[in-house]
Amino acid sequence: MNALSQIRCIRLSLNDKWNDDKLIFSASHLESLIKLEIDWDESCGLDSKKLCYFLSRCPKLKHFHFCGNVVNYTHPNGIADEAFLPLQFAHDLETLVWENVKLGEQIGHIDKILRDKKNLKTLRLCYISFDQDRHPIPSKIKSLSAEIGNLYNIRVLDISGSRLNFHKFDAHVLFSELRELVRLRISDPSDISLAAVSHYCPKLDFLGIYGGCNRFTLEGLLGVLRSCPIRSLYTLGVFGSGIDASDLKRICTEGRHSLLQVQIGPRRYRPFDLRVILMREAVEEASEGRVQLIVR
Repeated sequence: MNALSQIRCIRLSLNDKWNDDKLIFSASHLESLIKLEIDWDESCGLDSKKLCYFLSRCPKLKHFHFCGNVVNYTHPNGIADEAFLPLQFAHDLETLVWENVKLGEQIGHIDKILRDKKNLKTLRLCYISFDQDRHPIPSKIKSLSAEIGNLYNIRVLDISGSRLNFHKFDAHVLFSELRELVRLRISDPSDISLAAVSHYCPKLDFLGIYGGCNRFTLEGLLGVLRSCPIRSLYTLGVFGSGIDASDLKRICTEGRHSLLQVQIGPRRYRPFDLRVILMREAVEEASEGRVQLIVR
């Protein structure tokens, strides 16, 4: 058992009826973890109290990744918000990831967990869902905006998925101190959101907008390209519609000093569709071969 206590990195699969036993065993023997990845199958259930106890035994964690497989948003299984609270005492955390997991209206108390995490470099909140009749409390979104805004050293920020709409965050509070941010993935931003990005993020080189293109305009997007050294841009469209050839010309022009790749999705284009041909011609003309267009 002494050898187990020296393990520093582990990937734990919670995908069968022995989930609770795995957590109890891990809490008893894995005392030196610095990297913990948990894959959870929601159909198997999970005792949130046992997960909480296990995490309380991991104060040295630097990297934490919790990935679920929520495919049914009305499924009764979810993780109690209090389950993740022990992470607030893992002061050396550099990476925090929650992906495809169902939480309560307190959003897993992520705002409390983020407090005083000065070493955090990566934060990903991807496809978070909530119990069938619950939504995040607005005050929690405000609090979460403020705590993310205090992560001065963060490099990668991902708040994507239809249940955490970025336009509800206080973008100016959130981005005001994120001078080191280089990669940003968000869903459903507004022009106000993008204006905050362009004003506060001088090192941003990747911008991905995944879902929710009904609130920002081409001008909002161009503002980011004018102010940030974007090298890769991904978007589903602009203001509820797809991007056309004239939009691409302006995007390539505004990104003349840095833009190298533009991806458009997720519509299924055929490679020889007239629209695709026109878009490729527009990019080639406007960028003089500098920009690669990926249409999928």
